[in-house]
Amino acid sequence: MEIVVIVAMDQRGAIGKDGGIPWHLPADLKRFRALTLGHCCIMGRKTYDSLPVRPLSGRRTLVISRTPGPDRCGSLAEALAVAQQEGHPTVFICGGKSVYEEAFPLADRVELTRVETTTDADVFVEFDPSRWTETNREQHEGYSFQTLIPLTPRY
Repeated sequence: MEIVVIVAMDQRGAIGKDGGIPWHLPADLKRFRALTLGHCCIMGRKTYDSLPVRPLSGRRTLVISRTPGPDRCGSLAEALAVAQQEGHPTVFICGGKSVYEEAFPLADRVELTRVETTTDADVFVEFDPSRWTETNREQHEGYSFQTLIPLTPRY
């Protein structure tokens, strides 16, 4: 099973502000949908609650939460086990902060939207770009889409 972290961040690692995204990039939302459609998406409860439409249409959504319920898992490890048991060949890790930071060492690939600014944010992720190799970049005005693979594979 391929584990893909999909994240948008600014130059300081900012990913959130007041429970939402601190920028509006329609192209990023379109790319997120195109990449994740038909796949399993794993996210934390706060990220799930911030979605305008729940669950994500056309995708299996697993939510990491302490509160039991349908489509809820107690940990990232449990969510990955459920996804594997259900036969998903690719899973996308969709946030938030603690889920991303736990998933980076497990990831086979990172699909990164790099916002080329610093934003007024209150949520930041620790991400070390020196541990990754860029395999693709699509440059746009003010942001780029990057595909990264780890320098050291997880296998």
